[in-house]
Amino acid sequence: MEMPISELVKIQQILDERFNFVYGDAHGGAYLLFPRYLGQGMDQETRDSVQEFIANWQGSGEEEATTVGLVNYLGGQRSTSLEVKLIRQKQLTVAQYWGGLSQFPLLHDIALTVFASACSSAAEKRTWAAQKFVHSQARNRLNDKSIEKLAFLFFNAKNFESNDLAFYDMIEDLEANSSKEEDNNEVIDYEYY
Repeated sequence: MEMPISELVKIQQILDERFNFVYGDAHGGAYLLFPRYLGQGMDQETRDSVQEFIANWQGSGEEEATTVGLVNYLGGQRSTSLEVKLIRQKQLTVAQYWGGLSQFPLLHDIALTVFASACSSAAEKRTWAAQKFVHSQARNRLNDKSIEKLAFLFFNAKNFESNDLAFYDMIEDLEANSSKEEDNNEVIDYEYY
């Protein structure tokens, strides 16, 4: 699918809006407090926002102490320590690392809260279930690309605003592809008389 360069700006804008919607300061806090990364490559605006989030975590009166602890932690050259090597080798979890780190008590509470949140594969399972709903081998013979597009539309249609619908008009692509596939859409499991 070819796209004019003028549309790339719109795509970048939509991607930035989506990222800003999904991204939260807890994500940035985890990236900043993760001993392997220590916030490397984080842009300054995001870093400032995350540092403010961490500083305000303990409430009023503790902002300066939390900020001092964060600066001391980040300046401690932890990227080559034995603990970081054990984390890379998956012999030590980040929660275990922070559980044993007592010299930063204010950061300790934040880190344990942030890293105690479990990741979920529920969204992935839901997507596979929808793909099975959209595509059943007994019903049709759509190719994989068409199934991916249908599952994408199934989940994301509710997120489109009316002015974005014109931009995301993928129905025509699906219609063109499905008309080619209709000729091969016979169900082998049934005999027709």
